Amino acid sequence: QEAAHRDYLPLVARGLRLGHLMEVVVWELTAAGIDFAVYKGPALAHRYYPHPALRAFGDLDVLVDRADLAGVDAVLRGAGLSGSGWSTSAPGYGEMEYVSPGLGVVDLHWHVMREPLVRRGFAVDTAAMLARAESMNVGGLAVPVLDPPDLLLAVATHACFDGAYRLGWLVDVARMLRSDRLDWDEVGRRCLETGTSLPVQLVLERTRQELGVLPLGPRLARCAWTRFVGAVSEARPAHRSFRQAGRAGVVFRATRSSTVPSVVALGGLLVHEVAVPLLTDPQHRWRRPRGQRD
Repeated sequence: QEAAHRDYLPLVARGLRLGHLMEVVVWELTAAGIDFAVYKGPALAHRYYPHPALRAFGDLDVLVDRADLAGVDAVLRGAGLSGSGWSTSAPGYGEMEYVSPGLGVVDLHWHVMREPLVRRGFAVDTAAMLARAESMNVGGLAVPVLDPPDLLLAVATHACFDGAYRLGWLVDVARMLRSDRLDWDEVGRRCLETGTSLPVQLVLERTRQELGVLPLGPRLARCAWTRFVGAVSEARPAHRSFRQAGRAGVVFRATRSSTVPSVVALGGLLVHEVAVPLLTDPQHRWRRPRGQRD
């Protein structure tokens, strides 16, 4: 109990700082008339957990339209946050950090899929997501958040394209599935519309395998890739996965809208993120004795 208490207090303190940062960002963007939505960790913590402190998060994720990036940049800098600027980011990368000294980090996204190679395989529309955003009351503050189907789509695809190796991501999906806010027909419609049925289905299936939580309705996708990834996921559950490229992670990250483009993507990832680092880095974790791998 003492050890848990020592670990818990810093998380509570960080949560309080990020809560204040959210107030600043929401007030400033709202006053500037910019459409935005807070999503992932903060939205999940306040809407789908018995108490927000039960869902720790390390930064504030904010989604905006790409057309508003210059205005958002000016607003955040005017509020005392600093960032290196979008010009320093990789071409087409959909995320950038802004730092508020003493409060924390804002992860600013103009798309829920940050990597252009992934994003081009789907038809997710940020402006449409923001138009459907709902208001969430946090201590009297009206905070725009993605509606439940869009939030599930965002959370599930983020988990899939980051390797589905964290149990916490699957717990988030499970909390959403156990709520009474999710319209499964609407989830299916949006997944079909955006081409995300396959990655969302894979994360739902991994959630079922790990936590025993069943989806609320019919399968969103069924193909050779779902069977292949299902077998890999059974062999490499979350506690036996390793970050993005290791073990099952690279298979989830390769997922696209159907089997053929997923197989092609897997081939590219195996070369660039597995074979090349393994052959060129003498300190690669897979080249160390098993007991020395971090």
